Amino acid sequence: MPNRSRVVSSVARVALLALLASAASLAAQAPARWHGVPYTLPAGWTTRLSDDVLLLVPPDARDGDGETYGFLFDGELKDVAGEALGEAITAAAESLLEGSTQKSDLSGKVGALDGRTIRYVLARDGETARELRFVVFLAEGGVASLFFIASSDRLDVRRPMLAAIVDSLGRTEVQKPKRKPFGLGKQGEGDGAGPGEEPAKPKRGNPLLHGKDRAAGESDESADTAETDAVRLQGGKEQIWCGIAIDLPADWRTQPGEQDALLLLPPDFGQSGVLDEVYALCGDGSLKSLDAADVVEQLQGALNQIQPGLTPRGTARAAKFGALAGKEFVFGGATPDGQDVEARVFAFPTPGGIRALLGLGFPGKLTARARVVTSMLGSLRTQRGAAGQETGGAAAAQALAGQWVYFSSFTANNGGGSSNQAVVTLRADGTYDYNAENCSTNPFGAAWGDARSTGTFVVRGDAIVFTPRGEEPVSYRLEKRNHPKNNDPMIVLDGKAFVTATQRRPW
Repeated sequence: MPNRSRVVSSVARVALLALLASAASLAAQAPARWHGVPYTLPAGWTTRLSDDVLLLVPPDARDGDGETYGFLFDGELKDVAGEALGEAITAAAESLLEGSTQKSDLSGKVGALDGRTIRYVLARDGETARELRFVVFLAEGGVASLFFIASSDRLDVRRPMLAAIVDSLGRTEVQKPKRKPFGLGKQGEGDGAGPGEEPAKPKRGNPLLHGKDRAAGESDESADTAETDAVRLQGGKEQIWCGIAIDLPADWRTQPGEQDALLLLPPDFGQSGVLDEVYALCGDGSLKSLDAADVVEQLQGALNQIQPGLTPRGTARAAKFGALAGKEFVFGGATPDGQDVEARVFAFPTPGGIRALLGLGFPGKLTARARVVTSMLGSLRTQRGAAGQETGGAAAAQALAGQWVYFSSFTANNGGGSSNQAVVTLRADGTYDYNAENCSTNPFGAAWGDARSTGTFVVRGDAIVFTPRGEEPVSYRLEKRNHPKNNDPMIVLDGKAFVTATQRRPW
């Protein structure tokens, strides 16, 4: 049997690494050029020229991960349309990801340029699907292409960084990061309206509610909590996360990470050009008690993968965070150039296990922000309406826990088309995330859109009821099926099939 503490530490480590990678993507470097076309890399990324290919290397890249990013160039090609480009892309795909199959080819804007985005997938029984994406555009003297090769899971983690690189193409000034993602996700799709529905334009607000009726007998409970110890942040906004609610200042932003991690970004984040402070909600949910003997060891192991050399500063201090009792841990260390760095971990129990608010950065920056962070912690409370309040809710949520994906695309005779994808993440604690992206093209241009939703869900017989944050509940007919070709389990919501994104037994 594997060592439990190592497993827990490993999961937390992955979540934090992915989190900090996303944070680094929001602080960009100065623009560079590839065959005359300006582009900007996220902070910490480097380049390496290899056989006329300019490789783009993330700061946390590791040998054996199987992910490759870079630029290609072909001086014999003179436009991004026609058979010549198609033949060149087909040959490049066979060389870069042998055996892959083309899934989509969409024309539209790539950054400030006109171009095409072409997607290939390699899927084999018993193996994680791998994707290859070409982002093709005109350059000086020929045609250039940005390319990504990685597993679908890895591309989902890198999505904010890759979107920033694509958006920078052809721009001579660093662009502020957009909330709209580029669309690199798992092999599952929907759109901005709901699972499988395609709106004429991306919808704001909750995509799971578009065109749906309010669930009978339901009321909006997402912001309604029973705890009186929590002090609401005046002028703040409520953030629902993993079964708890916390108030954030109105001008703070959030950025989703892996393993449920959520970046909390103050208004001046990244303005210094370096990652001098970052805050996040994180935790793997496997740890159930803060009294475990190896809690400090697990935290230290996870943090040292991000900032090597961090060690505990004193003992953990019992604390009250709003309506939740928890502990405060402090770790200290130094950067390679000798600057002090500190990690402050405010850990607390949630319905899904131990979670934490993490502050990592230079001590002076963390101290300057301490009053705001303390106010945020003081607003912590358990969210009402989570799974487990229904008959059999906890067991039903556990059975559905995982990531489910939907994908659809088509190409029209006039050269246009659309590509839609959606990812629904259901957790055992009864919370969910929904992310949908769509791209529609025609001979006159292209339109990109996205929609997101978070909240709680419960299963009632053959129905699943979502209660999005700040919205009314909505019910979908729920069916469990297996994929007719590979027997992968699926959940079918009102007739739209979402396939599992991870390995699991058929229903």
